[in-house]
Amino acid sequence: MDGPGRQYLQKMAGPGSNAAVLDRLLYETFLDPEARRRFAELFKEIEGLYEVLSPSAECAITSRPTTGSPTSTSCSATLTGPESCGQAL
Repeated sequence: MDGPGRQYLQKMAGPGSNAAVLDRLLYETFLDPEARRRFAELFKEIEGLYEVLSPSAECAITSRPTTGSPTSTSCSATLTGPESCGQAL
């Protein structure tokens, strides 16, 4: 991940237990109101991207391997997406 999210990942990758990582994030980063606001904006942006990129279970595209060798990479896709959940493309 590049951009503003990298700083949070770097702090999480530091030494210590989960509690130490949490302490580091809370006390070194989120005590500042401006830092909390920036994180909240980043989180909302990531959440919005996730909502756009991850389909609901009803609109998921599933695939089944075709008959043949177990190492075959081809598959036969079954669309259970927009047609089945009433959404137009």
